[in-house]
Amino acid sequence: MRHLPVISPTMFPRRGAVLAIALVSLTLVAGIIGHQVVRVTREMRQQRMQLAELQARKLVEAVFRSSVDRLQQEPEWTGGQWSIPQGVVSRDSAAEIRISIQQGRITVQAHLPTAAGNGCRITRSGS
Repeated sequence: MRHLPVISPTMFPRRGAVLAIALVSLTLVAGIIGHQVVRVTREMRQQRMQLAELQARKLVEAVFRSSVDRLQQEPEWTGGQWSIPQGVVSRDSAAEIRISIQQGRITVQAHLPTAAGNGCRITRSGS
């Protein structure tokens, strides 16, 4: 019968050190991944806000030009309010357009709410 050698704690003094290094490494990797997730989330939110602002600017310009033409054809026109359904301009929510005319001066305001916050509000005025 063979006898197995006896393993004493002094034979492997660094066994706990390897475990500690592995735990520290995993903690660092988890921290880096968490930081990257937060960064990407912020970037996506910023891009959505920039897109909403660009869409609102384009919408205001188009409505303003249309309002100038309509006011030339109908001098009695006083403006109005439009509600654009969800999905037409923004997939997050419906857009709102307000056109007001005072003393021949046209003011167009577009509001595009987003799911991430209060959205974007753009105003353009002119004659």
